[in-house]
Amino acid sequence: MRCSATEKQWYAILVRAGFERVVAFYLEQKGYEQYLPLYKKTPSSLDSVQVADEILFPGYVFVKCDASDKLRFLLIPGVISIVLSGTGSGALPAEDIVALKDITSSGLKYKPSTFITIGQLVSVEYGPLRGLRGLCVSARSKCRLIISVQLLARSVSVEIDRHWVKPVAVPKLRHTAAAS
Repeated sequence: MRCSATEKQWYAILVRAGFERVVAFYLEQKGYEQYLPLYKKTPSSLDSVQVADEILFPGYVFVKCDASDKLRFLLIPGVISIVLSGTGSGALPAEDIVALKDITSSGLKYKPSTFITIGQLVSVEYGPLRGLRGLCVSARSKCRLIISVQLLARSVSVEIDRHWVKPVAVPKLRHTAAAS
């Protein structure tokens, strides 16, 4: 049940609520590279000072494997389905997982964010996230960088110094007049 070394891609697995850690554990025990991103959640209550590791994308676990192994995951307790794109492939761009891993290991404060499709595309030029691209939503002297996983329609928000980013030039489309 091990993945082929040549055709491994990242896939998102939709799981029942509360089964994320169980599915991730099962995948790891079977030899699959799995990724269950977590974040530190501080309670909203002033009474409590406990910080808990929460699941960044509740209901999802990422796995890297050969496409032929995907159906085997449906046998894992708690798995609902493999997330598919409109084209039916379901493979996530490797850059999405790399970006998530960079954010979760950066030491910066991050949290789940609502999925945003509008905003300015920026490239991070300095700091521990140098090289990432994402949407920037300004907030005072900081920039909130949004990295989106398109297939899941989910995003991660991380606050960084505004001076670390620069706008990415988006090529303009040339319109030609149609002959009548």
